[in-house]
Amino acid sequence: MKLNKIINKSTWFELLFMFESGHLNHELVAPLFQFLTNQNIVWQIQGTHGSTAAALIDEGMIVFGEEPFRNGYGMVYPSRYELTEDEPGSLGYQKRRGYKLIRI
Repeated sequence: MKLNKIINKSTWFELLFMFESGHLNHELVAPLFQFLTNQNIVWQIQGTHGSTAAALIDEGMIVFGEEPFRNGYGMVYPSRYELTEDEPGSLGYQKRRGYKLIRI
């Protein structure tokens, strides 16, 4: 499955609406939230989406984006490279949890 054809700058909003309404294929949830995290979109929209991303990061399913981000409230979200290998959101943590980086 070519995720970048399914989840991209033109489709993410519709997919997020499908997620909110319970109609998004469960296999697309982590890739959608990895895309939203990579783009730092997830930290700028409705708080429940940030909470979902944080839960997926804690589980190890997704990682933080490549660039750090500060939202309008001053909250700072690190890049995946600024973290130690033991911290949720890093590539090492994800690997230890048995997941692979979702390339999107």
